[in-house]
Amino acid sequence: MGNKAENTREKKVRLIHEAIDVQENTFQSYRRIRVAAYCRVSTKQEEQLNSYEVQKKFYTEKINSNPDWQMVGIFADEEIIYGGQY
Repeated sequence: MGNKAENTREKKVRLIHEAIDVQENTFQSYRRIRVAAYCRVSTKQEEQLNSYEVQKKFYTEKINSNPDWQMVGIFADEEIIYGGQY
């Protein structure tokens, strides 16, 4: 029987670097542009009654379809939307 040290292989560790820079990739994912929409209805005429809902739907879809944007809200003139005086 041989020496135990002769039968033991030396273990080698090979370092494999990541293909993507995880830190940079994570940083870039947080660099999305924060976007808000402003919707406005200028009159109480009948053709304008659903204008706010149409604008809101359009801007929501537009903003959400862009992966570089983050929707933060939709703003509107409250008195116009809720029938107040203007």
